[in-house]
Amino acid sequence: MRLTHRLLGLVCIVALAACSDDLGPGDGFDAEDAALIAVETDALTGAMILAQLDNFGIGSTNLGANSLDEREFTRTRACPAGGSVTITGAAERTVTDGVAEYTVQAEGVWDECARARGSRMLTIDGTFHLEAYRRRANGQFAGIQTATKSGEFTWTRGNGESGTCAFSVTTTRNPETHTRHVEGTVCGRSIEREVTWQRSEG
Repeated sequence: MRLTHRLLGLVCIVALAACSDDLGPGDGFDAEDAALIAVETDALTGAMILAQLDNFGIGSTNLGANSLDEREFTRTRACPAGGSVTITGAAERTVTDGVAEYTVQAEGVWDECARARGSRMLTIDGTFHLEAYRRRANGQFAGIQTATKSGEFTWTRGNGESGTCAFSVTTTRNPETHTRHVEGTVCGRSIEREVTWQRSEG
């Protein structure tokens, strides 16, 4: 199977919202929950993508010019407070003139993925589709790196509250500014975050 989709769009960041762990009154699922799930899931899937890219070999020139390599994979990461996120799919690498470009398409699963926010526990179960683009020169990320995720999940609180949400999120990683921008819609809420990103984090 040859992956042909390239995610080259640069997310336009209009305004940046600050992250906070202040709970405020009440339970349920709020805007901060939506943003934190998007940011944390992106970090977990980013780490899995990085591990798969490294599976090709970190050096970008260990294939000849204009060479193509594709590999299927399944990878899992633990969630902050229990449960896991798993992605299963295929990664393709194309090497041209010493620069390696990677495309990833995968299906993801949250399995009782939990995180604590203050004294409250939030657990999610669901599925998503993931597409990602990465580019390396001399083994280092170079240029804008992108990813999109969309799907649906069910959230559950420790007090028994629950709900089902759709989501669609786009992430842009910038190796020059060491930032990761996460933007989209989660449970009908528009979210936008910018966080520090290191190349070693995926």
